[in-house]
Amino acid sequence: MSSDGRHRADIDGNERLLELDALRGIAACIVVSHHLRYMFHMAPPRLLLRPLFAGRPAVIIFFSLSGFVLSLAYWRGRAISYPRFLVRRFCRIYLPYAAAVLIAVLIAKPLLFRNLPLTPWFYWTWHSPLTADVVARQLILISTDSRINTAFWSLRYEMELSLVFPLLCMLISKVRVVGALLLGLLCLLFWYSVRTLPAHEDIKEFGRTLEWSSCFIFGALLALKRLEISRFYERLTGYARFGILFIALAGLCTTSDAVMIPCSCLIIVVAQHGVAKRLLRTSVPEYLGRISYSVYLLHGTILFAAFILLYGKIPFYALVALYLVVTFTTSHIFNRVVEEPFDRLGKRLTRKSHKSVESPLLSVRN
Repeated sequence: MSSDGRHRADIDGNERLLELDALRGIAACIVVSHHLRYMFHMAPPRLLLRPLFAGRPAVIIFFSLSGFVLSLAYWRGRAISYPRFLVRRFCRIYLPYAAAVLIAVLIAKPLLFRNLPLTPWFYWTWHSPLTADVVARQLILISTDSRINTAFWSLRYEMELSLVFPLLCMLISKVRVVGALLLGLLCLLFWYSVRTLPAHEDIKEFGRTLEWSSCFIFGALLALKRLEISRFYERLTGYARFGILFIALAGLCTTSDAVMIPCSCLIIVVAQHGVAKRLLRTSVPEYLGRISYSVYLLHGTILFAAFILLYGKIPFYALVALYLVVTFTTSHIFNRVVEEPFDRLGKRLTRKSHKSVESPLLSVRN
């Protein structure tokens, strides 16, 4: 997302896809509610409430959106050079992440090893020594554990896949739609194989990377065929569109990534049309989209600090309300002070000396 949240764009325009920004913001809020609930209940919620606490499907939507958005410039023939792409991704994704890691460590240090009557999930974070090695591994994106922050694990895959994504787009363009679909399915099949069968941890970690690669692949395919899909969707009746939305939400409530990934793509399709698009382009979803990355980076740190400092000392609902207010206020400040300046830095560092049209690859929030 650009620093100015007011710009709007259609799917083949030169500015941002505001509705997809907003969808990312809603997914970030679902991750927040998921982690808040995990403090007390690790079992799945009731079926009708699952969309409100669907943390893993929300992350799948994040990755699928990244695949969709990052591939748009490539399919339009407007992709920037690979070095410029890497510099901008580094500034856009890694530098705010590194700042969030340091903030988490500074806040966690005096709050480690606290005992509270909460779920075992609470004890996965801030209950190990935060040594220099632990912090260094987190900063260089080796670690995917939750010792420092429960949400940081996904940034490793985001950066890894950013490194190879232009090459992945080239591969998709060579093997065409059917080949890319098979590639995505093979990535999932490999992950399921190493997850269920005895395998070395390095092989399992490679399988996890392939699992998230499939989200990028399917998202890129959705972008590749966006016009055909849009024309088909526009011809559907209102009942048919509602049916697609229902199927997508039901699929996101399952425990199978093989179901959740295509359903996340259906959600992206629905978000770009009709009533859903108009609602997502209103002020509140637009604002949530603008600060979504900051919310994702900071909410875990604020959650653990709030519960360690205040749980049992103030009424529960007051604690939850205070946690949410602090999370979104802090995310707003972090977005303005850290995230947007680093995004602008990446654009300044890679700006050509002569006048040129900015690639849509970087005019949508990724």
